[in-house]
Amino acid sequence: TALVCAPLSSRADTLVSYPFYNGTLSPNPASGVTATGFLGGNGSNAVVGIGNGGNGANSGGGKYPYILITQNSTSVGAAVSNDQYAQFSVTPPTGNGMYMTQIQVVAGRGGESTPRGLVLRWSFDNYGSNLATATVSQDWPSTGTYTFKLNAFAGDTVSFRVYAYATPTGNVEPSVRFKSLSVLGNFVYYAPYVTPASTFITTSHTSYN
Repeated sequence: TALVCAPLSSRADTLVSYPFYNGTLSPNPASGVTATGFLGGNGSNAVVGIGNGGNGANSGGGKYPYILITQNSTSVGAAVSNDQYAQFSVTPPTGNGMYMTQIQVVAGRGGESTPRGLVLRWSFDNYGSNLATATVSQDWPSTGTYTFKLNAFAGDTVSFRVYAYATPTGNVEPSVRFKSLSVLGNFVYYAPYVTPASTFITTSHTSYN
């Protein structure tokens, strides 16, 4: 069985956003929502920080956070096994829940080498499986918008890990740079119910900026 709950309305709200272009790793949560910063977290071997301009494929692009791959991680599996991730947590308002519809990430490659991409996992299964993956195809400061569909109910804190992988080549920076990240969904003000249904997680590359 899977714990699910219908949203109060069909309109998607922004539960929490990370306006990275402001040069901060701090969240901008909706009223009543609590969220942590976009940080490396305990156990992460990646470097998560704020850059300005840079020596990647393209300089400029303003301030940006990045996940810098510190161990040779050229695939989805290697990114996970080498703990190359940033982590953040979202907690719904006290006494209520949230129905998370999707996570939107706007990102670009910090260097020209490929392949380079992202992996999403969450605390619901103790980060034991991939929710979705995406290949990052744009060189910074150009970015692509990557949509990870969730369609899941959370009545308590849920944590997400965003893993990154890249192919190091010469002096190319092995990183993924971020413009923004948002968790979209609806607030739920009544008790969920149990139904024999499964939650399927998919991702799509929706647009380029």
